[in-house]
Amino acid sequence: MVLGLILAAAFTASIGLRASRGASITGDEPFYLLTTQSLLDDGDLDLRQQYERRSYEVFFDHADGLWQQSVPRADGMLLSPHNPGLSVLVIPGFAIGGLVGVQAQLLAMAAVTFALAFVLARAVTGAAAWSWWATLAVGLCATPFVYSTDIYPEAPAALALIGALLVIVLGPQRIDVGRAAAVVALLSAIPWLGVKYLPLSVVVGAWLVWRPRALEWSLRGSLQHRRPRSSAGTSRCSTASPRTGSTRSTRAGPPRRSWPITSRSATACTGSGGSSSTAGSGSGGGRPCCSSPFRESCWPGTGEGPPASSGA
Repeated sequence: MVLGLILAAAFTASIGLRASRGASITGDEPFYLLTTQSLLDDGDLDLRQQYERRSYEVFFDHADGLWQQSVPRADGMLLSPHNPGLSVLVIPGFAIGGLVGVQAQLLAMAAVTFALAFVLARAVTGAAAWSWWATLAVGLCATPFVYSTDIYPEAPAALALIGALLVIVLGPQRIDVGRAAAVVALLSAIPWLGVKYLPLSVVVGAWLVWRPRALEWSLRGSLQHRRPRSSAGTSRCSTASPRTGSTRSTRAGPPRRSWPITSRSATACTGSGGSSSTAGSGSGGGRPCCSSPFRESCWPGTGEGPPASSGA
C-alpha cells in the first residue's frame, strides 16, 4: 500500500510532460484516444466523424492536425489499426477529465501494478525487505516514470499479467474453478490490449495447466526418497563377501529391491536392541536383511545385486 502511494506520488510529476515541441502527445497515443472519443460520442468505432469535426483537438494540439494511420474500408468506415482494448479501458478517465483524466487513470494503474509486483516477488522469494526496495528502485527508473502516463497498453497488460500470476501463486496449490476462471479472464483480456502480448498469455496458461502435474511429480519423488527412522534406534547392516573377506556397514533404509541371498554371500543384521540374525546361505534360504537403497551396499564393489545362483 505504502509502496503504491510513493510511486503514485512520483508518477504524478510526469503528467503534463509534452511528447514533442508541437504536441502534448504523439505516436500512437492520439489514435487510442480517438477511438475512445468515438465510442463516447457516436457509440461506434468509425473515426470519420472525429476527423470531420476535428474533435480530436481537445487532446491533440498540433498545428497541422491529426494525420490518418489507416485508409477507409470498402464501405467507407475508417477504423483505427490498434486493438480496441486500451481505448475501452480508458473511457472512465476520458469521460471525467479528458487527456489529464486518462493520464491519471493510467498512473494509478501503473502504481497498482508495481505494488502487486512487490507482493508477487515477496511470495516467490520470501524476502520482504529486498523485494520492497527492489520494486521501488525499478519503479523510480526513467522508463516506468515516463510510461506511467503515456497512453500505451504496456502498463495495463502488465497489471493483468501480474494479477493472473498472483491468483495462481497465492492460495492452495490446487486451483479451484473460481481461481481458474479469474486467471482465464485476466489472460484473455491481455490480447485485447495488443496481439503482441498473446505469447505471455499462452505461457502463463500452459503453466496453469502443467503446475498441478508438476506438483504431483515432485510430491511423488519426495515420498520415494524419504528414509524414515526407527523410534527405537537405527539398525545397521554388515555384509561379508567370501571372495575378499571384507565387510562394510551401512544404515538400513526403506527397501528398494530385494536381491536373493546365495551361497556367495552371508548377511548379518544387528538392531538397536543388540540382537542379531544371520541370513541363511544357499540359493533360496534366508532373507536379505541389507535393505539400503544403495545397491552397492548389499554387494560390495559393484552397482548390482548378488549374482544369480547356479543352483548348487
